[in-house]
Amino acid sequence: MLEYAAMNYRTKLYKESLPSDVIDSLLKLISSKNMLQSLLGNRVMHYLIDRCNNRLKFDTPRIFYENSKYNIVVNTYHEQDKQFFQKHREAFHASLLTSIMTHGMRQINLESSYTLIALLMVEIPCAYTAAAGVCLAMAIQEATFDNDSFNMNQSHRLHASVMAIMSLVCYIFNAKVFYDYLNTIIDRRAEFAPHLNPPLKRIYEYNQHHVHWDKPELFFEDWEVRYGLWKCFKQDEKKNITS
Repeated sequence: MLEYAAMNYRTKLYKESLPSDVIDSLLKLISSKNMLQSLLGNRVMHYLIDRCNNRLKFDTPRIFYENSKYNIVVNTYHEQDKQFFQKHREAFHASLLTSIMTHGMRQINLESSYTLIALLMVEIPCAYTAAAGVCLAMAIQEATFDNDSFNMNQSHRLHASVMAIMSLVCYIFNAKVFYDYLNTIIDRRAEFAPHLNPPLKRIYEYNQHHVHWDKPELFFEDWEVRYGLWKCFKQDEKKNITS
């Protein structure tokens, strides 16, 4: 019933269309210890956030490659949407991270959380949202390192989801320097640890030369990611000044 109501709701500007108490209640559902409630919270939020019909295009983590075209719609930026996200960013971060680390062993839950992250980035395309998405991705990576309860297959899927989020940020904002760094990680993984890249798999197969331990070169470094973002939006500032 709740999902059906959300499906038929027409969201305009988030700040005007989505009351804070509704968002707070849904985020509590997403962070619930009950995996079905968490999944429901994510699915309802998809319908409320998705104004450009991108939901099914983000059904599972994938790499958005440089110089490629994808059938996704990046919405027009509105300051009111940014204000909405600024108000709720910490709650989104905490709820999604909790959901992923609690229920991420189930692929359907992990994919549902990824969908919401991707929708937020294409619906509110600005530096603030990009930074929030990258911050969440790095938090997922670090939490996966620290969590001993995930088996190898589950851990691989989490790291692959991080890659998908990072590549989407690069794609949305055409972040050249960030893409250079991302491509380096993609290529290293493709050679030595393809299980760390999308697509997600139920069971992973390994070749003899594949790396099974957390080799630092195969993962994202915080300072490299920050630099890539900074270069992207610093260049945008220069364009705006000179135009």
